[in-house]
Amino acid sequence: MKLQRKIVTLATLGLALSAAAVPAKREVRTVTQPDGTTIEVRIVGDEYLHYMVTNDGNIVSRDTDGRYCYAKVATDGRIISTGISVTKKDAPDLDVTNLSDINTSELRAQRIQARNVAVKPQRLNAPARSNGDPSSGIGRFTNFPANGEVRALVLLVQYKDVKFTLSDPKTYFDDMLNKDGFNQYGGTGCAAEYFRESSNGQFRPIFDVYGPMTLGQNRSYYGGNDYYGNDAQPHLMVTHALAALKDQVDLSKYDADNDGYVDNVYVFYAGQGEASYGSEETVWPHSAHINDFGVTYSANGKQVNRYATSNEWEQTRPDGVGTFIHEFSHVLGLPDLYCTNYNSVAGDITPNAWSVLDYGPYNNDGRTPPTYSVYERNAMGWIDLKELKDAETVALNHIEDSNEGCIIHTYGTTGAVNPNEFFLLENRQQKGWDKYLPGHGMLIWHIDYKTSVFNNNTVNNTTHQHVDIEEACGTANSRNESVLAGYTFPGTSKNTSFTSETTPALKTWAGVGVDVPITNIEEDGSIISFDVCGGGTPVPAPVALAPTEETSDSFVANWQPVEGATDYRLTVWAVGEGAPKTETADFGTSSTTATFPDGWSSNVNGVYTTAASCGKDAPSLKLNQDGAYLATRTFPNPIKSVSLWIKGQTATSDCTLSIESQDGEGWSTFKTIAVNTYNNKGAAVTIDEIPANTFALRIYYNKGQRGNVAIDDVAVTYGASTYILDGYDAVSTAGATSMRVAAVKSVNKYRYSVRAYVGTSRSAMSNTIELTLSNGVEDVSMDDANAPVEYFNLQGVKVGADNLTHGIYVRRQGRSVSKIVIR
Repeated sequence: MKLQRKIVTLATLGLALSAAAVPAKREVRTVTQPDGTTIEVRIVGDEYLHYMVTNDGNIVSRDTDGRYCYAKVATDGRIISTGISVTKKDAPDLDVTNLSDINTSELRAQRIQARNVAVKPQRLNAPARSNGDPSSGIGRFTNFPANGEVRALVLLVQYKDVKFTLSDPKTYFDDMLNKDGFNQYGGTGCAAEYFRESSNGQFRPIFDVYGPMTLGQNRSYYGGNDYYGNDAQPHLMVTHALAALKDQVDLSKYDADNDGYVDNVYVFYAGQGEASYGSEETVWPHSAHINDFGVTYSANGKQVNRYATSNEWEQTRPDGVGTFIHEFSHVLGLPDLYCTNYNSVAGDITPNAWSVLDYGPYNNDGRTPPTYSVYERNAMGWIDLKELKDAETVALNHIEDSNEGCIIHTYGTTGAVNPNEFFLLENRQQKGWDKYLPGHGMLIWHIDYKTSVFNNNTVNNTTHQHVDIEEACGTANSRNESVLAGYTFPGTSKNTSFTSETTPALKTWAGVGVDVPITNIEEDGSIISFDVCGGGTPVPAPVALAPTEETSDSFVANWQPVEGATDYRLTVWAVGEGAPKTETADFGTSSTTATFPDGWSSNVNGVYTTAASCGKDAPSLKLNQDGAYLATRTFPNPIKSVSLWIKGQTATSDCTLSIESQDGEGWSTFKTIAVNTYNNKGAAVTIDEIPANTFALRIYYNKGQRGNVAIDDVAVTYGASTYILDGYDAVSTAGATSMRVAAVKSVNKYRYSVRAYVGTSRSAMSNTIELTLSNGVEDVSMDDANAPVEYFNLQGVKVGADNLTHGIYVRRQGRSVSKIVIR
């Protein structure tokens, strides 16, 4: 566990530098040795962790004399040549490193850490960067404007020693980005067209292209690799180009939200890119921030920070629009969906060609990336999803034509929707931008959002994929075209059902089945249809009635029968009562050692005692090491808010406090606080947005270059909660219209509701009945004759007496229930 925490910490420290990049193109390359012999190699990984390997997976390094030699990977991640030339016949008996021998997760973290150490002196003086708002869409972490007409800045640069191959690069890139119907070199549309169609017209970018201009250095100055295979200083292409074009480019036009920062600068550079066919000295297409390197640039009252970049040339022609779409999707805030640490197991089960955030940018050799999926549209806020929960038959059109998609929610123990885990359904057809998909039919995505995973761009780095396709064929293999073609329903496997009992199954990652069966999936031409909860005419909702036989420890729930019903399923909630409670850690009164409330824990106990370093009273807790933490106890009810007093102690800008909640996988960050904001004066911070069903919190210190932090008066407010009673979560009554419910000690308030089932079709939930048990005190019952009269329609919806129209209604007065007909 300690090693796992170390790796996660390293990855967190490196996040700013390991932003996002396009994956390596899976092409076998024929290269020539100095002696004239040829060998075959391929590149695996992305900008932040990649290798050149032989067909057998042995690591290859190119020496200064141009020889391709077998290599070893040192424990610190450096690639070291053996000096032994690679030959056409691989030599497995040599002492070399094979790709299968590498712990890619650990090495990726080591490389990022080494890169951070190299630039930390510069980063100390870099201005703080405001993070995007994650709530703008799941998986979206920038504030680049994503609605309306938006101008985007694009620069064309070439080097002293490498010039554009295109004779008129400005016209070509202007057309590729802005001209509808763009078809040069086999293109099938322009970038602006792609985004307009993917957003259903909601995002209408205009790309302003400047250049080309010639940089003052050779290509290797910007793209040459260090010992770890990272590009040396590609960010300087941005600042050097802007300085050269300062009389032509008005940066004030590219700050849509007027926050003082240019929204983004995109750079196309002459020649090839390292991800496809370029040599080691070429730049790998990526997106990042120049401030991470301690570099700043401003003009026209605006600062430049965020940038993205990709290459002009592929192998025998200009690179297609696919790479640009991938990188600009990062500008918009979307994460990579391929396995960014090149774990061979996880890497084989990602969405691949089905998403432009994975291997999709290479569809049709990079010229026809797939349209944004329902996941990406939802993350961007570009789609209104149809919720599936009740019996109906649904028809879905191709998402590119209709912008249609569906969502199936999962639920927590309280019965509330879990906003972080859900299923998305869409119709994909092989036409338009989707023409080169591996198959067609209905794709079902399983989304499991976790802040730290998305923040670190490690969405699909483990077999627990956080943006996962539920493969209809039951097998995941992103390197096999025929298997990829079987990912859709009904697809090549003729799979027509997706329920909690099928393969794949409609279950959460915790293995809990979701009771929204999808059956009778059909593909008629380009239209997908399916039944939800049995489909057809919805089953009328039952009318829940008042309970009977109430005692201090049980009651009988009742409801009206529904014609034709074969079963009823009852759900009962225990309702917590009372005012919220607050528990505070003030760390005692000692001047040397902190004390903690019962059940709280920490790995440090040092204190500050001066008034300026304490909250209401001395002492405060001193967090003075990376990984120092304070953890609360597990409270009996969900946490509603937490407040704490913070004072930075000469903390640098890379020092942060992570506020974490506990889930099934450990601790998950939901709030990050920059400590240096509180260096001059301590202040109280209150956090009201706590993840649902959080019963324990941890405050975790990520120590940057230097500095400590004092925390004090940590107050956790928790309250009574409503939760589904154990054993009564849609429990079957075997067709009975009543069921005895066993109460729980210390809880005397309950709610219940019921669904009716006719075969596999189900009704909406009935009205909800709330009751309070007497705890041994006899209830004073109201005489039915004097009780208020209530009316319900046959769907269980309460109707006012003045709003009754022609039809059948249920009349209830006290415990007397009858049907009436209004003519």
